[in-house]
Amino acid sequence: MTGLAMIVLLDPKQDAAALHHLWQSAYRQEADLLGVTDFPPLKVSREELQTSPAQWFGVWQGGAQLLAACAVEAQNDHHLISAMLVAPQAQRQGHGRRLLTHVCERHHAKRLRVGTAQANRPALALYAQAGFVAVKQQQLPLQQGWLDYLVLEKAAQTM
Repeated sequence: MTGLAMIVLLDPKQDAAALHHLWQSAYRQEADLLGVTDFPPLKVSREELQTSPAQWFGVWQGGAQLLAACAVEAQNDHHLISAMLVAPQAQRQGHGRRLLTHVCERHHAKRLRVGTAQANRPALALYAQAGFVAVKQQQLPLQQGWLDYLVLEKAAQTM
């Protein structure tokens, strides 16, 4: 990781092209990892990202390449991390960990929730290292079967 990669608040309208490219490459990789071809996140359009109610944070490399992004949505009693994306070529360099730490520090006053496929071991390890624990297991329908899915939560922190 170089010193040029910085965490910034993203504007989904202005950063739509970069965000959509990252979204597609990260979720295509996850679909491959899970062995699914009909993966719902891959159907999300650029327009849907532009109008997302989420607050987006990103890691830019030198202001030119979006390496990672995280979407956080305020709920009644918690914040939901609705997307956590790291470009395949930027993985294992600490960008996801830095971004998740930033989000946890920024939103520490309320519980944080995130969900991921049970088979996505890299994501589960990242969340466990940040203090998230599984609170719910679900099966989500796919065209070719079911996806075992975990909801994880991190308690609110008083600082």
